[in-house]
Amino acid sequence: MVRVVMAATGEELATISTESRTDLQCVRDLKQDLRSRCGIPRFRQRLVHQGGSLDETAGLSEDMDLQLVFLSFPAEPCDLRARELIVAAAQGNADEVEAILHRPQDPNWATANETNDITTPLCQAAALGHSHIASLLLEALADADRIVDDSNTPLLAASADGREEVVRLLLEAGAKADTCPPYGSLPLVAACEGGHTEIVHLLLEARADANASDPDGEMPLHAACLEESQAIVQLLVKAKADTNRRNSEGRSPLHVASTEGHGEVAWTLLEAGADWDVASLHAACRDGFEDIVQMLLIAGADPEARWMGCTPLFAACRGGSYETVSVLLASRAHVDSRAEASEAEQTPLFATVTEGHTEIARLLLFARADIDAKDAMGRTSLGLASSLHREPLLQLFEDHREKHGSKRQRTGEPA
Repeated sequence: MVRVVMAATGEELATISTESRTDLQCVRDLKQDLRSRCGIPRFRQRLVHQGGSLDETAGLSEDMDLQLVFLSFPAEPCDLRARELIVAAAQGNADEVEAILHRPQDPNWATANETNDITTPLCQAAALGHSHIASLLLEALADADRIVDDSNTPLLAASADGREEVVRLLLEAGAKADTCPPYGSLPLVAACEGGHTEIVHLLLEARADANASDPDGEMPLHAACLEESQAIVQLLVKAKADTNRRNSEGRSPLHVASTEGHGEVAWTLLEAGADWDVASLHAACRDGFEDIVQMLLIAGADPEARWMGCTPLFAACRGGSYETVSVLLASRAHVDSRAEASEAEQTPLFATVTEGHTEIARLLLFARADIDAKDAMGRTSLGLASSLHREPLLQLFEDHREKHGSKRQRTGEPA
């Protein structure tokens, strides 16, 4: 039998048969077993036999009387020693980390690393993906939720850098999935920004809030839409992320996807019940994402919905997407709808002149745009083309007038 008594009190802590406990082969195994009884990690335990401290690799035998001594950390933190552990963790040097922890050394001391950033050994190991080092530090009772420099945590560092195995270790060690530093981000937002699908899955399984926002107002679904992470968007939707919630900039996930031209993501959001909004429609029209414009129109978007004083057709003509203009005209967008005063009450034809989009102007004329419509300054599109020296447009307008006359002439309207 192996008998273990507390050196300080003489109290018996354990009596163990090594014959029945085949898992206890050496001193290290025994220390790990004793941790479950006393709560002290093996790095701070010393087992004394016949006056000498046993090495962790020493074997166990029957009829051993052992004394257990607990070592304390130094009363005052030492930056030099803390930095040594951080450097060893960053290098992935397990032997060195093991030796330092046996001094013993507090694994939660924070200090500057080699790049002068304040960090802890566990944060450093997490960011670099050294799962074996993270495992040692967690065994030494490193705090899996420690907020470092008000901007980082081990789980955030691992999530941001795509360190899947470390994320798994931290969550198994009890790290909270939604711990957010005052000046940092949420692990889930960071994983979405990085496109780390499996980490997002792990965090959601650990009950991370799919609708939480970080101190900057960023949310997981918005981050995934921005990065065009279709698989992550689907995971978040399944986790009941709000497809209509707006971020600190007032943008919905659909607006983000529409602005970036991420059609597949936009369709996923619409299928999940996202409401179309005028900002999303105008963003897609302005930037020429005709597939998204088509989706939004199918979802019930109004082709005459105004944003910042102009119609979707005006925005598309200004942006210069022939295909988008075609989609809007096919959806019966009014070819002569005027912009508001901020845009000089111009029609879409004026926008083609301002930007020099000759073929789009031709398309509008084919749709019976009024070549003689005047803006708030009394100019016609022909007059504007002349003042801007848009020779191809001038030729187009003159040819059109010669062939078709003005709209007023065709309809009998007074001049």
